[in-house]
Amino acid sequence: MTMTKILNRITAHCENSQDYQAIRRGFMLMIPIVIISSFALVFVAIPIPAYQAWLQSPGSSRFYDLLRLLQAASGNYLSMLLCTTIAWSYAHEWELPTYQACLLPLTAVTCFFIGIGLGTPAYHADYLGSAGMLTGILIAILVSRLYIFLFARIRVLPVWDLCHIHPQIHSIIYSVIPITAVLGITALVQAFLGYCTGGLSLQSQFALSMSALFHEIQDMPLPADLLFISLTQLLWFFGIHGQNVLFDINSHYYVDLLQQNITAAAAGAPPLHIISVAFNNGYLLMGGSGCALALLLAILLFSHSAQARTLSKLSLIPACFNISEIMLFGLPVILNPVFFLPFLAVPLLNLLLAFACTASGLVPVLAQNVSWITPPLLSGFLTGGPAGLLLQLLLLGLDILIYMPFIRLYDEQEITSFKNQVRQLETAYQELEKTTKPCSSGISRTHCRLLQSSSSATSAAPCPAGISPPAPTTPDAPEPTLKEFAPQWIVILRAQKNTA
Repeated sequence: MTMTKILNRITAHCENSQDYQAIRRGFMLMIPIVIISSFALVFVAIPIPAYQAWLQSPGSSRFYDLLRLLQAASGNYLSMLLCTTIAWSYAHEWELPTYQACLLPLTAVTCFFIGIGLGTPAYHADYLGSAGMLTGILIAILVSRLYIFLFARIRVLPVWDLCHIHPQIHSIIYSVIPITAVLGITALVQAFLGYCTGGLSLQSQFALSMSALFHEIQDMPLPADLLFISLTQLLWFFGIHGQNVLFDINSHYYVDLLQQNITAAAAGAPPLHIISVAFNNGYLLMGGSGCALALLLAILLFSHSAQARTLSKLSLIPACFNISEIMLFGLPVILNPVFFLPFLAVPLLNLLLAFACTASGLVPVLAQNVSWITPPLLSGFLTGGPAGLLLQLLLLGLDILIYMPFIRLYDEQEITSFKNQVRQLETAYQELEKTTKPCSSGISRTHCRLLQSSSSATSAAPCPAGISPPAPTTPDAPEPTLKEFAPQWIVILRAQKNTA
């Protein structure tokens, strides 16, 4: 079985999964917030000393405060917002009533606060941001399924007589019981975990487990970095900010290694540690996680998808400053089986090649720190000189070639997915036509529903349902084709679902 067939099967399975579709739709709904946060961060952290001096000057303080406000308001609460969008996606998928579709995200967010230990010593403000995405995803899935399960059963029980209450209040009151049950179960689970872990929250326990795993091999720089980068990429693939989750490792280990190199260079001694925070940022994460700059350049060079190319152009400026969220959320790379292998393999390959070049003396050991937001190529030149710049160019070109076949596979799957939707539409339409009686004008009720808003509608004889179909301009005019109904495919699919 070829790689293409394997990926097609995995993709088809994912597309049929409600959980996968809800998570993917939740990430897509986050794109506007991510774009605002990314560009605000770019304008705040542009590594130009003159610009930073101007930004911090008294005359520009208001502009700086505005940028920080936009970045904080949009980027510091990503986990909470993601939990909300995923829960809403479940409500939309299950076609809950309006008020239930609103109450489900609110319930999920409340459970999320419980999951991160809000109000307990284990709580940390970073859990509301990208560091708490794993907790947000898990709680959104579990709470949504539990809420829908309870609501479908409890709402039909004759708990009390609500016949004379306003329908909106009626719906809200019936939600009290399932919401209470969901919150109670979440609180009990969190209390049990806290009892077993000494008061740690779900999010805290996860971060501690990752750190403990790394510290077992931290004395072996290359295997330790391979593990660190692998964990980071895996977390990012599932929508979790790997660098933030493993922040303690990065700040207490890799930053210390770079500082030791800087101290040694200042004393005239050769730096000893090949791997450091500058090494990882400069060679492994050009453009962000997964070497996102290579990914978007590969899309611009080889992809025929207008959507992917437009998104790449939009992501280009943030990616030049190593901010990859727009690409990861929008394409999406997250939870996309097509990009799993290159997203994981590209940084690891860069690590091995950069380590070999540095160990052989072709590239100097990095002993100078620059901001993580420094654009690729510039960061290589500032830290490693011309050799560092050439190494970045080499790695970037190689990464583009690695991404190329997967970009083409992505295009093929997009075409296949579109064809499947068209076939599904045609099947649904044909089945609906077989079970639908024609109206008095000879046009089916399906046509009547789909064409009721058509600009060509006239005062022809109405259907029994009161919908006026469009009158043909000539007696021999052909019946409208399926293509004309394509924008209304949701109506057809829902009608088929109701019929079944």
